Amino acid sequence: MLYYEILPGEYDLVLDMVDDGLCKRFLEERTFEEKTIQVKCVNLKKKQKYKEDLFASAFCPPIVSEDMKRFIEENDGFNHKNIQLIETEVVNYDTEKKYFIMNIMDIVDCIDDESSVYEDSRVGRYEWSRIYIKTRLDKTKADGHDIFRLKGDPHALFISERFYNEFKKLKSRCLDLYRQ
Repeated sequence: MLYYEILPGEYDLVLDMVDDGLCKRFLEERTFEEKTIQVKCVNLKKKQKYKEDLFASAFCPPIVSEDMKRFIEENDGFNHKNIQLIETEVVNYDTEKKYFIMNIMDIVDCIDDESSVYEDSRVGRYEWSRIYIKTRLDKTKADGHDIFRLKGDPHALFISERFYNEFKKLKSRCLDLYRQ
């Protein structure tokens, strides 16, 4: 099966979390207790209708529209029980759509280090961190997962070809993808 990495893209509307501490928690925790999370509009190119249904950010969880939320919940095969959708409140712009933080709790250990491109860099005096520049998957370990984050690189978000093909039917413009 093919997989696609969702990359941050050029959007007409960009939403981001107000609380940077929540972004850090997203990388470390499995679930959130918050009922509503505040987000802010950080970029607006056009004051017309925008089609974005999924915003990928380099350091925060993805933000999805109500249409995308419905799409995920109505497709049982995509294991939506491993996805927590938390309502947002956009604090500085009146949006037409409702948006949700998409906390993907499915973390898969499937990085193929031999074919990935990465740098090891010092984080502290004694700690090293691996930064992936081009992530390659061991597809045998990713098999059966349709939307997931990576163990070892929790910023990275991947979807299966099956998820992508179904999602294209929404006719949304939102995904910048890197095909594996």
